[in-house]
Amino acid sequence: MNDLGLKIRNIRASKGFSQEYVANELGIKQAAYSKIESGKSDLTINRLYEVAELLQVSVYDLMENVHSVSDVKTNPVLVKSAYEVSITIKLNDPAKEAELLKMVGLK
Repeated sequence: MNDLGLKIRNIRASKGFSQEYVANELGIKQAAYSKIESGKSDLTINRLYEVAELLQVSVYDLMENVHSVSDVKTNPVLVKSAYEVSITIKLNDPAKEAELLKMVGLK
């Protein structure tokens, strides 16, 4: 399990949400959602935003202090809290891209 998946799992559990509930809300199967939490599946930035919204946290909250994020897809390298994080982003929304780049200090 990677840091991001573990963080998502812990927040989901703290809200009392089951994996099945979150998967249904995201419009995916529970098995696919389980792969997000276990780090066995790529997580697009759009899906990251959907998960954050569903869990009622910001994307920043999900990514804060995450030591490695190999499951989110983009080219920029984020250096945060003395940790280097490489992210690959698949975006369909330029506003989200601009927000994320601003958040990580690249714009």
